Amino acid sequence: MALAFSELQTVSKNAFDPNIHNNMYDKTVFFAKLKSKNKITYDGGIKIQFGIHYAKLNRAKQIGWRDQISFGGTDTRTAAVLEWAPYMADTTLQWDERVKNAGRGKIIDLAKDKAKELTDDLSDQLSTDLVTSTSQGTLVVVPLAVIVDSATTYGGVAVADAADWASQEDGSATTMVLYGTTSLSYYYNAATFGSDAPTMFLTTRDLLSKLESLLQPQVRYTSDEALDKKFPHVLFNGKPAFSDSFVPSGYFYGLDMDKFELVVKDGEDEVSDWFSLEQDGRPKTLAKWASWVGNLKCDSRKTSFKMTALDYTK
Repeated sequence: MALAFSELQTVSKNAFDPNIHNNMYDKTVFFAKLKSKNKITYDGGIKIQFGIHYAKLNRAKQIGWRDQISFGGTDTRTAAVLEWAPYMADTTLQWDERVKNAGRGKIIDLAKDKAKELTDDLSDQLSTDLVTSTSQGTLVVVPLAVIVDSATTYGGVAVADAADWASQEDGSATTMVLYGTTSLSYYYNAATFGSDAPTMFLTTRDLLSKLESLLQPQVRYTSDEALDKKFPHVLFNGKPAFSDSFVPSGYFYGLDMDKFELVVKDGEDEVSDWFSLEQDGRPKTLAKWASWVGNLKCDSRKTSFKMTALDYTK
């Protein structure tokens, strides 16, 4: 078993452990989009701090050739602050598993399977907290429902103190329509400012099917981007609409992915070696963990929107 353990350690460390965190970003379209845009970054510090532009300067005007200029200032920026959110996934290799998987081929398969379990668990938990949650918890990533909101405080900045620090939101419309009042295009346009606008849509599988049924019969346009082709989608307003099993029922997001960034604490996306649980009274059982610390940053909320009460049966 000593040889089997050393092989397990070597195979895990060299072949599978380095990919645990990298692969977890490929499982859902939101994280995959951020990864493709190089929007998964590393930082240090006690907290995540970033500047936001929450008001217009309003100092441009037409003047005469010899007019006197009256200089003034307008507060347009402030700092948003996020806490680091810690996550941990763990797995064990039981005595009977070690006995049943003796031999190099089985050890490699087992190491691969254990690494995939850690990847899946981290990805599922982050997706649950980010997409499924509709309220802010303690020491978790800030949910999309909190960031993309017309009233909630995010990053320590209240909407009451910064009118532009808010998203478009509809919580009453139950019927999905493409055009007109309280339609998808209405909120897309309301979240468009110059060249800044939602770059993708995210919703439930049922509502994505509903959207597809509303589009021109027998015509289905899809994105040419390689990443988009990995996830089922249709195009609306020239932007891809995706489904995600973690999205709450009735929710439809329009997201400006250029404004989001997943910030990871430098050095905290770690994977441990296999170690014995002998001190816990199980000398033949091995254990392993993977950690992740970070949070979701958004430096402009107004170019995203959400609808939260849509009923796919209507």
